[in-house]
Amino acid sequence: MKDDEPNDETVYRSIISLSPIINQFIRTISEVLIERDLNDVEIDGLLEYFSTLFNNYDRGSTSWSSDVTKFYGQFIITLIIAKLIKYRRFKSANSIISSKLLKKNYGGVTAEVKSIGKLNDYIKSLDARNIRLKLNRVSFHSDLINEICDISKIDHVEYMQADLVLYIAENIRNGRWWPDSLLYAADSHGAFPWFAKAVEPEFRQGLMSLIGVHDKPTLERLIESVVSGVIPPVKWQNAFSSVDVEALANFTAILASYDEP
Repeated sequence: MKDDEPNDETVYRSIISLSPIINQFIRTISEVLIERDLNDVEIDGLLEYFSTLFNNYDRGSTSWSSDVTKFYGQFIITLIIAKLIKYRRFKSANSIISSKLLKKNYGGVTAEVKSIGKLNDYIKSLDARNIRLKLNRVSFHSDLINEICDISKIDHVEYMQADLVLYIAENIRNGRWWPDSLLYAADSHGAFPWFAKAVEPEFRQGLMSLIGVHDKPTLERLIESVVSGVIPPVKWQNAFSSVDVEALANFTAILASYDEP
């Protein structure tokens, strides 16, 4: 770090430097997922890792001190969910999505549980960089996700689909998840690939279970929550772009597929 380097530049360069760590992490977990589901010990280890990251979200002397950790925390859990779905490890994905983070208080003497969605947090320094450099980007966070995916050879569409799953799953449980990556799917037409495939009964059962859907009536209620705005719409301030969640999630076709023999 240079003495005269803006703080937001330091955060940005630090996030970019995460790529080797992300690559190694995902390579290791993918080798397991190709062969089998995660076992209880491995899932507990991941949840402990996520909890440690979350407990570091409020560390540091400034509001930007933990921004690198915040980016990494939400990026890595989204990427892990993406890999679990890719390899059809729905049981493990369900275990992680429905689990809680352990938030330690008073020097670790006491603790409380928090939704996994708490990993998804606002990163103030990215907006500051956008303003300082006059980039005029709708979401620099979304751009940075795309950049990291490109650097690390990560399938951006798989990442966005996992982001959509987490957005629906958290909001249906009255939690919160803002799917920053979905800006790159704004104004698109048609369904995401996994959701297009979800008209097939076996894949539908696995994928829909991640968002709390187990039958046709549950999906009908979910669609109503999306259409009515009970689940907040995905759109960005000062931008004309918005995300058609119902279309990307292929809800109409999936709903009809419950009636097919």
